[in-house]
Amino acid sequence: MKVKFITIFLVSICSFGQSPEQYFKEGKMQFDSANYKDAIISYTNSYDLSVIKKNKKIESKSLASRGLAKSEIKDFKGAIEDYDKSLLIESNNPNVYFLKSICLVEISDYEKAIITITKALELDKVNGLYFLFRAGLKENINDFKGAIIDCLDVIKIDQKEGNAYAIMGRCKQKLGYSKFEVCLDFKNGIDLGDQECKEGFKKNCR
Repeated sequence: MKVKFITIFLVSICSFGQSPEQYFKEGKMQFDSANYKDAIISYTNSYDLSVIKKNKKIESKSLASRGLAKSEIKDFKGAIEDYDKSLLIESNNPNVYFLKSICLVEISDYEKAIITITKALELDKVNGLYFLFRAGLKENINDFKGAIIDCLDVIKIDQKEGNAYAIMGRCKQKLGYSKFEVCLDFKNGIDLGDQECKEGFKKNCR
């Protein structure tokens, strides 16, 4: 009887109060204004009501957005939990995998971050940002060959992405490539306005 009463009470709130979509919109406005704690509350309301109303789309979006708000206040583990819940509902959203991988980096779990961003790439094979992010992760764990391969994919997708040349130059240097090859990458990145390439060239190519 108690459970039934609670259910009726919650449904009545849904009927006379705001909808999940309205709470979600409110949360987005708060997030855009950097009111992250208030946004978390609004996204939670949106999620709770979407569960009651069986609105899976808003349920997933509310969790992912709440995760992003949590990441802004440095609650990275809480954000990861929300991203995981969102992916249980909608497992084909590459951006949620990307956001989760960023949080995994923040807690220094680089191996899991690579696995996660790889899932994003399986869903979106032509996203240069995902390849670039994975290249940086591979460089971080000393997988220099893998990082170079990812950078080459970045350049195929976006020839104006100078940071790919910075990562390639550093990785080639670690692998013992010639000074000419290393500096050529830095020079290519400089031509595209990349600051890391300027620093790499100044340090290694004078």
